[in-house]
Amino acid sequence: MTREEARRQARLSVGGIDQVKEECREERGVQHMENLLQDLRYGWRMLVKKPAFTIVAVLTLALGVGRMPPFQHRECRVAAFSALPRSRSLGTNLH
Repeated sequence: MTREEARRQARLSVGGIDQVKEECREERGVQHMENLLQDLRYGWRMLVKKPAFTIVAVLTLALGVGRMPPFQHRECRVAAFSALPRSRSLGTNLH
């Protein structure tokens, strides 16, 4: 087997360079940050592209957050919980 054939076989068994880079990024958690930044850039472009929607959304959020009534009866607070077992993989109640 020639050197080039051996190199080709090694790359085929390990995967392509881009595939290995992607796996390394996933292991380090870099992919999550890249996805977040990409989503933020996309969201910003859409908000700039549709200013009327942006104004309505911002005003709606401002009014909703600004009008939150204070909790009057602090002594009546209760904690709600479920006694059902939780699924470890999904973190949801099993019914």
